[in-house]
Amino acid sequence: MSQIRTDTGRSPGNHHAQNAAGRFAAALGGVAQRFEEWRRRARSRQELMTLGADALKDIGVGRSEAYREYSKPFWRM
Repeated sequence: MSQIRTDTGRSPGNHHAQNAAGRFAAALGGVAQRFEEWRRRARSRQELMTLGADALKDIGVGRSEAYREYSKPFWRM
C-alpha cells in the first residue's frame, strides 16, 4: 500500500507570513502607483498653463477650461 505524503516542508506559520507579506507588497505597490498618478496629473496641469492660445485651440481647450483644470487639486480627476 502506498502512502500519501502530506508534509510540504513548510511550517503553517510561514505560509501565513508569506501571504501577509504578499498583500503588504501589493498594497505598497498600489500606493506607489497612486502617488505617481498624482505627480503626473499635477505636472500635466502645470504644463497646460504654459500653452499658448494656438496650442490650446489645437487641442480644443479654451483658456478658461485650461485654468479650471489647472485649479483642481492633484488628487481630483
